[in-house]
Amino acid sequence: MGSRQGDLAKKYEKELRLLMKKSLVSRSVDSSKKDPNEITSDCLIPNSVNILKNEYKIGRILVCTDTSSSSASSYIGHCSMMCYPEWNILWDDDSLKKIAITSYPAGKDANWPGKTEGVQTEPIGLWAVNRDSSASKVSIYDVRKVRWVWDWFNSHYEYTEAPGGDYIKAVKYAENQKGKPYNWFFPYKDNQESFYCSSLVYLAWLSLSEDYRMSYGLWISPSGIASSDKTVFVKSYNNK
Repeated sequence: MGSRQGDLAKKYEKELRLLMKKSLVSRSVDSSKKDPNEITSDCLIPNSVNILKNEYKIGRILVCTDTSSSSASSYIGHCSMMCYPEWNILWDDDSLKKIAITSYPAGKDANWPGKTEGVQTEPIGLWAVNRDSSASKVSIYDVRKVRWVWDWFNSHYEYTEAPGGDYIKAVKYAENQKGKPYNWFFPYKDNQESFYCSSLVYLAWLSLSEDYRMSYGLWISPSGIASSDKTVFVKSYNNK
């Protein structure tokens, strides 16, 4: 096991050096200039990347709720789901640009090559770059089923860890929505023809079971997902 971890570390160092030579992570919009400021991959924060690597698991939820971050869509935060089966696959250059899946508005805040409006994949730079266009404080969450168990003597909530297969199915749902537009009408969180970031995560898990319902209100926010009894905090890190 120690040798394998050492090999991964060497692989990480090699690919990070490769990334530093290329401008393939993300871009941010500077409103004071006509052309966007490029965020090159030499801005990647190794500590943040290492935490992402160590905690990576398909279907886990990434949440940023700080409003100072320009990745905070519409100033209410941002969230995504990790979308690759194993971190090892992320060593591929193309995959490093597609660490998570989300819905993002066009022309808003962070930009990256190939960015469009609506459901799409995001680069690692949105989650691990020391720049204004990256998430400042990031929290990682697991998911669990919560259901009310009723009997005459011991009615209670039952909490069950989501099986690995459900994480994969939730991501598959989100991937099947790629290309659908961004939903600016936040109170319509159950719209399956257009999505905002947290509604995509919410509906991806809800598509599996009512036991995964993260909101009973009109809308769902990244902070709502973070505070839901259906999510379990794993770890947080800071890019600033």
